[in-house]
Amino acid sequence: MNKNILLSEQTPDIQETQINETGFDEILFFSIFMALGSLVVYGLLALIEALSLLWSPLSIPGYLLLLVLSAFIMYVYLAEGDFTKHENSSFHLSMSLLCIIVTVVSFSQLSRQLALTLGGFAAAQNGYWHWLRFGISHLLDSALFNLPSDYNWNLSEIEPTNFWTRTYVFLYDLSVQIFVVAVVLQRLQFTRQHWSMRKTARYRTYFHYLLARARTWILLFVWGLPILFFLGVTANDGISLHGVLTTLKVGTPVVFTLWLLWYSLLALSLRGRWNRLLALGVSLACIGSLTFTFPAFVAFLTSH
Repeated sequence: MNKNILLSEQTPDIQETQINETGFDEILFFSIFMALGSLVVYGLLALIEALSLLWSPLSIPGYLLLLVLSAFIMYVYLAEGDFTKHENSSFHLSMSLLCIIVTVVSFSQLSRQLALTLGGFAAAQNGYWHWLRFGISHLLDSALFNLPSDYNWNLSEIEPTNFWTRTYVFLYDLSVQIFVVAVVLQRLQFTRQHWSMRKTARYRTYFHYLLARARTWILLFVWGLPILFFLGVTANDGISLHGVLTTLKVGTPVVFTLWLLWYSLLALSLRGRWNRLLALGVSLACIGSLTFTFPAFVAFLTSH
């Protein structure tokens, strides 16, 4: 009883400090889970790729098993509602990201091995990174409901050429779209149920709100740089210092603008007219900035 009274009498500054400490703990746990999980994932992928060096068809069941396993884990997460749970959120987020990585790599390399063994795909080359672009391209195209295709932002020229490979790619695209729709609907339901319980009183101003979210830049720095490096390697079909530096140059403004846009949209729930007007103004400015920076980023990824 006394403990609850003391907690309720804490000032917003003390509550904010506790929230920030919790946030740093979540970042630390997320980084640990991602690092350990990445070692396991990359070890499995390296093992399967080593099998392909012995005999190419040996890697087909390996990649297929990883693809099915990652899809099953994501389905369990969706069915259990783990995408809306705050308990063990660091672990759930790291597992989700690792499953996405496994799904993309498994799909792209399974397609490559099928093309080498059975045919059914038209591709300019059979390199590992070149086919990885094929997996990323289809993931983005499906997750964004064919928006990249409509605007001719295709990252890969690889296409299925017969009925079976087209069916295989179609099922993959359909699964991604169903999953994205299910996650969005789940998040919307969660937001609608908990919107009235949002505690925004502790954020005095829009800038105070953004400052409290600045800890997420630790995540962007620790994990964003490797992702941009990975995109640079994929775009150039191999490791290239120029490609990596160019990716950082054109990708960093996009990442920062998306971060600012996301939290500005969330800040529309803040109390106070000026806070909301400022958040709305920054959101519109971010959208305007993306009309210049995002096409340049896409043009770099699709120029190779």
